[in-house]
Amino acid sequence: MPPPRSLEALAPGGSIASTARDMAQWLRMLTGGGRIGGRQFVSAAALHELTTPQIAIDASMSYALGWATYDRDGMRVVEHNGGSQGLSALVSFIPDRHVGFVFLANTSPNFMTRSAMRAGCSGR
Repeated sequence: MPPPRSLEALAPGGSIASTARDMAQWLRMLTGGGRIGGRQFVSAAALHELTTPQIAIDASMSYALGWATYDRDGMRVVEHNGGSQGLSALVSFIPDRHVGFVFLANTSPNFMTRSAMRAGCSGR
């Protein structure tokens, strides 16, 4: 399915138009406690509040403020995924390990854009 000609129609649903470099910088900030290098962009307290579980989805997953959270091999994982016809995105990180990844694809949502770590990608 080709991506839409404009992201305007998708904007209210959370579309994303970015570069790999910008997404990497954003992920560095998220995994760095709100800072990149010596510059603080978001307070550590605000970042913690954004990623703290608020509502249980099921026995293993909760919803934070815009993020799904769950434990994988004893580590807290924070992520958000989404997509539409021809567009998919997944952002996932482990705050305590300061690691994560961003997956953006010109494809409709599929098995790769679901929770990658829950599906078994553990980096082993």
